[in-house]
Amino acid sequence: MLKKLLSISIILCILFIVTGCAKNRDSNNTINKAQEQTKDEATGESKEDEKCETIDTGDLTDTQENNTYKWTSEMIDTLFTMKKDEILKEFGLEYKIIGVGYEHTIDGYCYEDKGLIFSFNKNGEILAIYGNFGFDIIGIKDGMNFQQIQDILGETEIKETFVQIPFYIAYKLEYIFGDCLYEFKAFDITGEYAPVLTIWEKDSKYIVPINKYYSINDVYIAYKKDNIFYALGEEYEIVLTGLDGKTKGYRYFELGMDFIFTEEGLSWNNKDYSPVKYILCFAPFEIKGVKPGMDFQQIQDILGETEIEETFNEILNKTVFELKYKSYYCTYIFISYDKSGTDSMLLISNTIININFY
Repeated sequence: MLKKLLSISIILCILFIVTGCAKNRDSNNTINKAQEQTKDEATGESKEDEKCETIDTGDLTDTQENNTYKWTSEMIDTLFTMKKDEILKEFGLEYKIIGVGYEHTIDGYCYEDKGLIFSFNKNGEILAIYGNFGFDIIGIKDGMNFQQIQDILGETEIKETFVQIPFYIAYKLEYIFGDCLYEFKAFDITGEYAPVLTIWEKDSKYIVPINKYYSINDVYIAYKKDNIFYALGEEYEIVLTGLDGKTKGYRYFELGMDFIFTEEGLSWNNKDYSPVKYILCFAPFEIKGVKPGMDFQQIQDILGETEIEETFNEILNKTVFELKYKSYYCTYIFISYDKSGTDSMLLISNTIININFY
């Protein structure tokens, strides 16, 4: 039992998803729906049920166990159609704000009795929904392992992944039901110690780029200076680099990466929390087989077609042409002086700092 509690605590801390929530009162409001389709989550079969105009969340109290609601995929789909003000009106204001997402940088609205935590973007749209302690969602209850989850939702591949950095190997199951992607992630391949559940809209811009381009570079770009030194070691060379060749950078020659940090970081407890501003890449760096120096056609043949933008680069003080591929934490920018992309340079920009991704 102690081992399980310790494992749960570790994965929750590293995923930065939940740290505990306060008790909340039940909401007796309604979620408007044009039609409710009931679904047997255990078999994956669905059947049409009679139409209903609303789902009364108050009525769900009769089916609660341990004071947690039972959420179907249809109900989760409906939640994703709602904005922040509607969610708060529906569930009430007695939530607890906790840090979710990477480094607790996103506010999570925790409703413990509902078994849900919501995060929102700057427009009030739901970024993701997390299963809180004791959740009961699409027939899966908090504490079930991978085999129990597959017995209910069906067999699927257990994929190897990592949490934050490759040293933290993790495993996940993914399912699509309705309009959402359900991800169960745990440190052990059996998922024995309470996998963490994250729910995304399957077509959300916040996850589609991850599936296409997500890599360790997203982790590096989201790190702070001391995190980089810890993950990669301190065998770097301080150089003048950047697009202008005049900016102080930290070169990891074997990775083909120069790290340039902002000057707005905070120091605390003798640690430097300056965020990465951008990474300038050179050989032997590559992403999905793409390397700096390739022309735009070669790049698009591998990463997919995207618009070639003509823009004025303030650092270079001249007009350049760019190809951009956005991922979760970063944007890959291929820069050239001509439209064909001859001798392209590759810069990995911090998406959150420069593009206000959230």
